[in-house]
Amino acid sequence: MGRPKLDPTATATATRVVDAAIKAFSSLGFDGATLADIAAAAGITRPSLLYHFASKERLYEAALARVFAAIGALITGATADAGASGEHDLEEAIVARAQFLALVEGFAAFAVQEPATARLLLRAIVADDNPATRALVISQAVPTIDAVCVLARRAGVGDAIDLRASVMAIVVDVLARAAAGDAATPLWGRGSPRDLAERALFAHLPHEPLTQPLTQPPTQH
Repeated sequence: MGRPKLDPTATATATRVVDAAIKAFSSLGFDGATLADIAAAAGITRPSLLYHFASKERLYEAALARVFAAIGALITGATADAGASGEHDLEEAIVARAQFLALVEGFAAFAVQEPATARLLLRAIVADDNPATRALVISQAVPTIDAVCVLARRAGVGDAIDLRASVMAIVVDVLARAAAGDAATPLWGRGSPRDLAERALFAHLPHEPLTQPLTQPPTQH
């Protein structure tokens, strides 16, 4: 007996529901958002929503899964050309550092393009205190932070730096700037999350090799 055919209408409806849930949870938090309001925003009834997601917790989990899947794709893209040698030589560290900074820039661009997502993550990290949602955030965020820390280690960040705290400072900085919208520049100035990452993680490391030779050829007379 073959598998039942996927219903594209059902898939599209579930996507709309998650879209609406991200906006609702980002604005109102888990406790403030209601399934009825999310269903209305998605253009369906509450019973129809419950057909796709059996509870608000399941819907919140789906919203977080969408967000972390997008972040995971950013990490995969940034590390696609990563070497597999495991050697921590200078050349590999410089490549990994460039990948890390590109990841920070990509994450910042993503957060600006998806402000509801930025607000959802920021609220999930620092504001929502529902035990069920806190557990969901930890279960999905910790592996992502682990992957970012691996890349930072490849870039030469050593034990002298509290790496996880530094990574989380960068993450919260990115999310807060994106959530602030037009207020970001007056509040933060012209600096960028990349600048923060360079200062927090790489200020003590050697810079990239000079593009010009160290010795100049003799002057022709």
